[in-house]
Amino acid sequence: MVLEGELRSCLLMNGKESPVTNLTPGSIFGEVSSLDRGPHAAAAISNQECVLIKISAEAFDKVVQEAPQFPLPFPLELSRSIAGRAAP
Repeated sequence: MVLEGELRSCLLMNGKESPVTNLTPGSIFGEVSSLDRGPHAAAAISNQECVLIKISAEAFDKVVQEAPQFPLPFPLELSRSIAGRAAP
């Protein structure tokens, strides 16, 4: 999750960046990999100095087990993120 600053999400193909979206404060990224434990679909590269929160998959699982009400906003943000990526 981005707390401060800005990053760009992009696909790296043949050494060239193909932009996906800009990540600003409040944006989450890497969420699909947290759920399916697969590789990241895109790279996140900082455009400026940033402050980020990193939550490991194991820590996320622990929060879900110990405080099941916590991740309720997560699926909504995930669906928004996926919809934004899929938009033409």
